[in-house]
Amino acid sequence: KLKCMFGCADNVVGCLRVSMTKWKCNLMCNKKELGSVFIRKGIFQGDSLLPLLFVLCMVPLSLVLRTVSAGYKIRDKNVRMNHLMFMDDLKLFGKNERQIHSLINRVQAVSEDIGMEFGIDNCGVLNFKRGKVVESDGMEMPNGDIMRSVEEYEYKYLGVLEFDQILEKQMKNKMRSEYFKRLKLILKSKLTGKNKVQALKTWAVAILRYSGGILDWRSEELNCFDRRTRKFWTIYWELYQKSDVDSLYLPRRKGGRGLIGCENSITAEINGIGW
Repeated sequence: KLKCMFGCADNVVGCLRVSMTKWKCNLMCNKKELGSVFIRKGIFQGDSLLPLLFVLCMVPLSLVLRTVSAGYKIRDKNVRMNHLMFMDDLKLFGKNERQIHSLINRVQAVSEDIGMEFGIDNCGVLNFKRGKVVESDGMEMPNGDIMRSVEEYEYKYLGVLEFDQILEKQMKNKMRSEYFKRLKLILKSKLTGKNKVQALKTWAVAILRYSGGILDWRSEELNCFDRRTRKFWTIYWELYQKSDVDSLYLPRRKGGRGLIGCENSITAEINGIGW
């Protein structure tokens, strides 16, 4: 129904309707097939179609929340904002507890209608008064569950730690440790030199690139990342100690190793956001 509402072509709707009845997962153990499990509920995960279908399913929730007269009115614009949503991450805004209650009730009602479970364990409420965090006992849900308060610790939205603002220091430390953890795992692996560079770009550098435009990385910090990266490459015998640094970042078609620097990666992400 949603695909028809958005004006999808009839052949696309028909193809998805037929293919969804055939979704299944094959179970394997020691190269032996144990059987097949048909997906009768939810959306099959693991392919590029998943996020598109999921976003379509979430559109009604956003449309319903827009009809609620709660939230904050943007100055000089006739726009009221009461929620931010990306995939299954939802953040609600209200001027008081009554408004938050009305938004939560509406979200839970829509979730039950579309067969989506309300993950109370991953939810939290944070109260502000004149820009300062105030203590709260949480918030009671319509079914009696208590949504915990997060005034004593941070919460995560879109993978970024936040409180009254983005916790840059904690996020930088977390990304720094995860980046070098993955770097060491790649260098210890039995991959070829070419594949190690590719793994570093897609698995390790991608962590930092995600934070581009979100965290305020200084040039000195990113240069330190690159220096330590080259140091680890030398320690694991993947790079000669006196080899040319510039050739490491040249594309392979030009005789280099094809590595991408952390600073260049962040700059590329910020430029992409600007466009």
